[in-house]
Amino acid sequence: VLLASRRAQGLALGATVVVGLGLLWLFMPSTPPFAGGGAGAGVASRTFDDGSQAPPTAPGGERGAPSAGSSEAEQLPVGPVDSPTGTNGADGANDGRRPPTRPLRRSRAAAPGEGVALSAELEPPVQWALNGVPVAPHAKPVLHGSRGQLQIGSGTDAQSDPFAIRIRYAYEGRALTYSLEASPWANVFGAGGVSLGRTPLHKLVGDSSIHLELRNPRQQRSQRLDLDFQEPRSP
Repeated sequence: VLLASRRAQGLALGATVVVGLGLLWLFMPSTPPFAGGGAGAGVASRTFDDGSQAPPTAPGGERGAPSAGSSEAEQLPVGPVDSPTGTNGADGANDGRRPPTRPLRRSRAAAPGEGVALSAELEPPVQWALNGVPVAPHAKPVLHGSRGQLQIGSGTDAQSDPFAIRIRYAYEGRALTYSLEASPWANVFGAGGVSLGRTPLHKLVGDSSIHLELRNPRQQRSQRLDLDFQEPRSP
């Protein structure tokens, strides 16, 4: 009886070992000795006891190159390589070290006569206007172009407002040309009392000022004009 019991125990133990080995073989991951064809052919991988796999090893014993997604993959620079000078290249492309250079904005050149101030001394002191805009006494309006028109007086009174005068001028670079009309008519005298003729007068020439005296001897009218075109001061 004792012998039979021991024999039964031995059979049960053997069956348990066989079943355990079968289960181990069934759940063991397949580890083919070589990978499939392509670039990785001939590279073997090893499986540890815990089931994890080591990186594939080349036949020569060296580890294979890491995959593109691997953290060990070399990060190559993207884009143009910086030039040693750190400035824009000849083609105008920025090298990444400095912000792109913007072309300098050229200041707009002032038009001839622009920024010139006009002062007027009138005797008798009558109202006057520049291009139709009345000018206050002792004011110096600023011109916004090389050409314009002055209206001086109204001619309503022989003593206080003797003439209605219109002057058309062109002022460019300290060169002044103008024409003169007056109502009623007037004899015109320039600097030093030189007679310039009777109104209307055209193509009169000056530098940067007008100094005239208008006279009408029949009606006892007289008007003096002193006009100065003053260039803006340089900063």
